[in-house]
Amino acid sequence: MTKIDELSELLKQANSFSDDGKFEEAISLFNELTRRVPEKAIFWCLLGNTYRSFGDHAAAVHAYETALKKDPDHQLSQLALAQICMDVGELERAEGWLMTALLTPNNHNMVYTLLGSLRGKQERWKESEEYCSKAIEADPLYEEAYLFLGISFMRQGRVAEANRAIRRALEIDPEYEDAKRALKTLRQF
Repeated sequence: MTKIDELSELLKQANSFSDDGKFEEAISLFNELTRRVPEKAIFWCLLGNTYRSFGDHAAAVHAYETALKKDPDHQLSQLALAQICMDVGELERAEGWLMTALLTPNNHNMVYTLLGSLRGKQERWKESEEYCSKAIEADPLYEEAYLFLGISFMRQGRVAEANRAIRRALEIDPEYEDAKRALKTLRQF
């Protein structure tokens, strides 16, 4: 078995453990991957994702920051750090990470959607709407952008537009639980 085959098998096992909720096993394998190939930002990011799922935010932040030392433009790590900052109410730091992520050339739909979510947390609903609309322009099939756009409309009292946006999210992903909950909330308006 070649080194690449070994690494591919380790990655496959680590992802499988993570998907199955066996986070300690996944963390062990992702740590092994970062030990064997320490320069790969993606392995550090995947380790961070697993720590985050396990509930160890400090270790997740360390892993994401290490990924960014390896590749300062690693957008997935930037987005993950922004999400952690949003989760703990550090909205200015989250905005900094999101603005940095906008400087990278890909996945702007995710960045714009998170900026829309951030503006929502700040109750800046018109700006939230604008960022979500940009996310949809970047990827017309990004259901999360439609959901946040719908929430933004809802918070502005624009019920018909909220209904259309949330229903579009459910057309894209009929199993999207957050959109189903938002639609139930919207019915109360």
